[in-house]
Amino acid sequence: MIAGVSLWSLLVVAGLAKLAEHQVVAGQAGHGSASWPAAAGFAHDSRRPTLVMLAHPGCPCTLASLRELEKIQGETSVGVTAHILFLEIPGAADEDSATIRLARSLPGVVVHVGMPPETARIWGARTSGQVFLYSVDGRLLFSGGITFSRGHEGLNLGHSAIVAFLRTGKLSTNHAPVFGCSLLGAA
Repeated sequence: MIAGVSLWSLLVVAGLAKLAEHQVVAGQAGHGSASWPAAAGFAHDSRRPTLVMLAHPGCPCTLASLRELEKIQGETSVGVTAHILFLEIPGAADEDSATIRLARSLPGVVVHVGMPPETARIWGARTSGQVFLYSVDGRLLFSGGITFSRGHEGLNLGHSAIVAFLRTGKLSTNHAPVFGCSLLGAA
């Protein structure tokens, strides 16, 4: 009986440790094009920075990324032109999912739904929530995530870097870890 309880306890602890590890281990960060991709399908804004986020429509972590984007927009007077690209992934949420509804509710955000899987390759994204910030002349300024860990909002490197740039014109870093579901199966 004691051996059974000990084994059960060990399995519970191992499971909790694996879950905790999953939350804090970043996904694969992609490397965006140094300049605006010719195959983007839309133009960057020549008046203010353009932010592009690639997202898996069924990734629960995307909600946190969207909330962080909303905070970024609220923390700066300059703001960004933002595009959220939801990839078409078989079996993922449809156009009326909570994630896509939240994206559509964000002011000043253009939401692209049902983007072909090769869109991830065009941008160089590998993980849902990957953000690319481009200057008004189309140069890549920042590539990375804007959440603290999987599905968690709060103070983080990517958010801080983008806000600092929008306020001062200077980046504290040009990359940050990305936390979310893999886009590789779709790309």
